[in-house]
Amino acid sequence: MTQSQLGARAKVSRQAIQDFERAEAERRITLESLDRLAAAMDCRVVYAIVPVDNTLDGLRTQQARKQAEAAMGPVAHTMAMESQAVPPSIRERQIQMLMAELQSGSARNLWK
Repeated sequence: MTQSQLGARAKVSRQAIQDFERAEAERRITLESLDRLAAAMDCRVVYAIVPVDNTLDGLRTQQARKQAEAAMGPVAHTMAMESQAVPPSIRERQIQMLMAELQSGSARNLWK
């Protein structure tokens, strides 16, 4: 569809369409403008926030690990100071168990 055709459908000038395209390229277009253009093309705007390099499940796992490690940190430090450090394999198993518990519970608790 040409700028003139879209302008006619949106009831704006071709110049206005160019301005919308420039605003979009500069990341300053408004949702109202996008809605108007979408409607002129018999479309709708879908606004979403999506993970950059991860899936939603991956984000949940990453957050669960962060919380589990934070919870285990002070205990591991105290035990190491008392010459009772837990071997890395056992510590990892404990972290995995805590992660599973965090992920099975309320999502609200996961993001504290």
